[in-house]
Amino acid sequence: ALLPAGDKRVIPAGLNCTHCEMAGKKTVQFATSQSFLMNPFPRHFELVLVGSVLADATADVGPEASTEYSWFDGRSHRAMVCCGCGEHVGWSYTGRDGDKFFGLYLRVSKFWAFACLGLLLAFCFYQMLSPAGSAPA
Repeated sequence: ALLPAGDKRVIPAGLNCTHCEMAGKKTVQFATSQSFLMNPFPRHFELVLVGSVLADATADVGPEASTEYSWFDGRSHRAMVCCGCGEHVGWSYTGRDGDKFFGLYLRVSKFWAFACLGLLLAFCFYQMLSPAGSAPA
């Protein structure tokens, strides 16, 4: 079930929040972008929070839960994948008391990732085509 707007457990850290209505419920849609400093191919995420997911539909993967870089204060997070296809679908957020909610993707934009890759390729071609890998004098 969608977490309602104003849920006291949700304390966003550095996220853009938009109040909206989904499936007949008032909720909050969150958006953020990764930093070039954290990921050389950053992405923009839009997500919505839910209180539960179907048993055996998703699994937490990756390193142990961490509060480092968490988008919600006081919550440790882990990546979550679909058990059917293995694709990354969001994150689980766990409080110190064991209370848990989930952030599911609505949309993921890779524009900056493609822009960075394009610049990197252009630089490589420039280096390959110039004599001795340097700009002409």
